[in-house]
Amino acid sequence: MSLEIQKMPTLGYFNKIICDSLGLWSSDLKDIYFDVPANEEERKKALQDAFCVTKKDDDTYGTLSELISVTSEISPGQKEIVRKNKTIQSHINYFSKEDFASYDELVDFKGYIKVVIEDVYKSSELSDFAYKIYESSIMYYREFVREHAAKPRTYLDSYIFFVKSILIDLIESLSNDVSINKNHLSGNVNGESNDWPLRTFVDSVTERCGVSLHRLHQFHDFKLNHKNYSDKAIWNEDLSSQSINTRSKQVIGRLNKNNKIKWNGFYSIINPLLQLLPADIDEASFEVKAYSAFVVHNINRHLRELPSKDIYTKNKLWDWNYPMLTSGNNYFPVSDQLDLIVNDEEVIDGQKIQASMQRYHELIKNLRLLSYSIIGALEVPSTLEFLYSKNSMDDPIEAMFKTSAEVPIWICEWNRARISVSSSDAASALHHYKNSLESAKYSAGPLFIILYTEICAFCKHQYKELKKNNEEHLFDRFYEPLGAEAAKYAILIGYAPGTSRDPKTLIPRSTSPKKSAFLMYKIDLKMKAIT
Repeated sequence: MSLEIQKMPTLGYFNKIICDSLGLWSSDLKDIYFDVPANEEERKKALQDAFCVTKKDDDTYGTLSELISVTSEISPGQKEIVRKNKTIQSHINYFSKEDFASYDELVDFKGYIKVVIEDVYKSSELSDFAYKIYESSIMYYREFVREHAAKPRTYLDSYIFFVKSILIDLIESLSNDVSINKNHLSGNVNGESNDWPLRTFVDSVTERCGVSLHRLHQFHDFKLNHKNYSDKAIWNEDLSSQSINTRSKQVIGRLNKNNKIKWNGFYSIINPLLQLLPADIDEASFEVKAYSAFVVHNINRHLRELPSKDIYTKNKLWDWNYPMLTSGNNYFPVSDQLDLIVNDEEVIDGQKIQASMQRYHELIKNLRLLSYSIIGALEVPSTLEFLYSKNSMDDPIEAMFKTSAEVPIWICEWNRARISVSSSDAASALHHYKNSLESAKYSAGPLFIILYTEICAFCKHQYKELKKNNEEHLFDRFYEPLGAEAAKYAILIGYAPGTSRDPKTLIPRSTSPKKSAFLMYKIDLKMKAIT
């Protein structure tokens, strides 16, 4: 990562870190078979073709039923493709530098990663858990980017805070959900107190089993020469005079060093300990706990490669766990849970939404207590507060100029754009909005949704003005790219809902209709305010 960091790492970069931490790659070239659904571009083209089929001589179109009849026939289906594992890894490396081009690209690629995980980890319990880590981590990072506005020069520290204080807690929480008895094999993978989670896990398991590491090494040496013995039978042998296995000792010795560890090599060494654990600890729970420590070990290795003094410093203000380690159902971040509840067409559970709102407000409060937050004590609405409230919100920009020791460039450019809009200088406003948008990505937190609605309102206003003079082509040339770029990022990070197409009818629909309606309401209010 570059030392000249002007924003938090992109979603594409974070995606690479998670995939690498899951241990998905090997040096061997391998073909992987994917059943790939049609992508957005293919479905969009098929819908356009269907419109052409239903077009009449008088330039009108057929009925919706006729259109659906055609799309049902020509809608693209799944296809099987073969890719090398190195090809998928190359795509990930590309995204880490260029970011995802769109939310649709992210969704499509998640499907590839799921297949790769299932190919690498044959155990269904382990592959399911690994994919949960992957998908849930992506959602939590998107939430953090939406809700945390970082001060200049604290972007890397903000990212490190997320990894150490949220991501690692998330992994422990997900692993706890797998275990029937959460008090067994806790593993202490939390990165704040444990730099070497794999070694801590092994030490806690051997202590629980009542055996030493020396005896474990003796076990493996005996097994090397008695392959027909079961693990249980070997543990019942007198191993006191048995020599130790060099490989076993080397693997364990590497666990408290900044080494790259191979999952299969590590797990084959500790797996025999399962026979000595209580009967209510099944192999799936044991494997998941060991794997969670493996993933955190890899994440810690990633942190040590970053150029920051805060890697080993615990933030004194963060004494609140998010997600909660002892509560289940942490797969979705709390803001995503609220979105799902609000946009659910069924009757809303008032008690459920109240509990989620309380946890959401606690998250926002604690994020703003961080020394990295540019918002701090300022009255700035959170992303969901701004989106779902019909009340007018105070303008945060003026307060930012008064209270911030260093105002970020995206706020300065945003302010210049507003001045240009108020003086009816559309060309200047366009220039400054472009600059603000580019700098605000992965920096602005909840302030981005305010900027986004302003950009949409500005573009919508300009279209209306240009249309009066039959100059819509100028909108397509100058303003549409700004709106499209803003929308692409807003949907990718989750400020705005995306759309999906019915696989048969190909008709697009919003993934969150109520959220779309609230967003349009905010944009229309801002457009009316433009004179």
